[in-house]
Amino acid sequence: MGLNLKWVKVLSCCLGLSVLLAGCGSMTKYEEIDIGQVIETESAGMTVPETETETESVISLVTLPDRVFVKVPVNLLTQPYGSEMGAFVDRGTELNVTGSRGEDENGYPIYYEVSDGSNKGWVLSWYVAETRGETDRPTTATPNEEGVIENMPPAGSDSYYLSINSQVTDAWGGGSGGDPDYYARDKAFESHTQMPERVKALYLDARVGGEDFEEFISIAKNSGINAFVVNITDNAQIAYPSEVMKAFSPSAYAEAVNEKEEYGARIARLKDEGFFVIGRIVTFQDDYLAKDHPELAISDLDGNPKQLSNGYWPTPYSRRIWQYKVDIAREAVEWYGFDEIQFDYVRFPDRTQSAEKEGNIDYLNEYGETKVQAIQRFLMYAADRLHESGVYVAADVFGEISNHYVGGYGQYWPAISNVVDVICGMPYPDHYEATEDYKPWEHPYETVKQFADQVVVRQSECPTPAKVRTWLQGYNAIREPHTEYYSENVGREIQALYDAGLKDGWMIWNGANSIKSARLQSAAFGKEP
Repeated sequence: MGLNLKWVKVLSCCLGLSVLLAGCGSMTKYEEIDIGQVIETESAGMTVPETETETESVISLVTLPDRVFVKVPVNLLTQPYGSEMGAFVDRGTELNVTGSRGEDENGYPIYYEVSDGSNKGWVLSWYVAETRGETDRPTTATPNEEGVIENMPPAGSDSYYLSINSQVTDAWGGGSGGDPDYYARDKAFESHTQMPERVKALYLDARVGGEDFEEFISIAKNSGINAFVVNITDNAQIAYPSEVMKAFSPSAYAEAVNEKEEYGARIARLKDEGFFVIGRIVTFQDDYLAKDHPELAISDLDGNPKQLSNGYWPTPYSRRIWQYKVDIAREAVEWYGFDEIQFDYVRFPDRTQSAEKEGNIDYLNEYGETKVQAIQRFLMYAADRLHESGVYVAADVFGEISNHYVGGYGQYWPAISNVVDVICGMPYPDHYEATEDYKPWEHPYETVKQFADQVVVRQSECPTPAKVRTWLQGYNAIREPHTEYYSENVGREIQALYDAGLKDGWMIWNGANSIKSARLQSAAFGKEP
């Protein structure tokens, strides 16, 4: 029978951030500067040790404009190359330019120092334009009564991508497809490690393999695995005592399962063995943070944090939360040398329709954004900061958003793919709903293939799509019949990706870190397109 798969949330076994580091490698006009200096950030209540520096003199011949205009809504930074945010400036806002910092290869400023009369700060030049007319949103084509777009703008233009995505209406409360921005992003940066052409990864929780650590390495080296995804934070596990957590979420700090040095030794071992190491951070589901800062959590109308989707959720609208999570990431890169940071649970809680209908939920939406706007803007902020730290940025998304709609939790494939380096769908077959006697988890190839075919279309709907690296089910089905996912079925999932043309890689999700499963799946890991 043909597939007509409907997504269903079964368990919280799916995959799911900065107050600290602000690397300053800036260059201003006619100024001698210290490349690599690390500045102090007061918002965390602590000082970061300075790094070794080298001095480089730079003279810029570019004349700064007197003013610029906001093209993409953004929060100003209090310092260039920092993470602390100030005022939010909306599209079209006029900003007076008072200085600059850094230069691109063409001699143009990387950061502008700006003021709108009331607020001062720094903004990456990508977010602004020199004329007000450049800040107008692209014109969009609209469908006729038959739903056909007859006046589609030229393929590849800003208007083209906005027109495609503006057809997606707000069906589930997450916003419409036209709410985010679809300007091409320059994703080039100086990475300290080259990403493998095809990443094949196993997952390790905060225990980093526990007593099976050496066997995980052995299996990986002998089966074609070239990467590991390792937990930094999870709603249930905190990997190590982070100084960022100590300052802003002491409840999380107190629950670390490893000593800092113990965790670091294992990450170093993985890197010494030649593996590409990805740090996973659970983003907006965080019981510890909600406990420490209930004023920043999604709550009822009386201000009490509201338990949703099996946990408590600091609001994705809060810039303080954004900074905390990204500072954790930058600290982890500084301490342990992660090659990539992967944000999981980068969304609002799902299954909130009843609470929203009752009117008893407060998302603390300070700037009047839609959910899809908040998620995209967080990921733009995270990518900006972490590219400056020399690492790639990935985002995990529900498998269902391979469909052409915005999830009620704010995830929309083209909006996310356009701004990150890697997008990681999670099309676990046992998370799709059975229809009559057809159970998707008994058909892993067909289920993943349908997802992958849809992803190919979604990737064409933004100008700078990310690499697609998919999370594959690596655990036995949690619904009857409990189909085993060992080498045969995992191999079918991998083949489905390749057959659809998705060849950037995959990761095996087994939340229990079962070494038995890794052994029994390893024969599939060497599969190539």
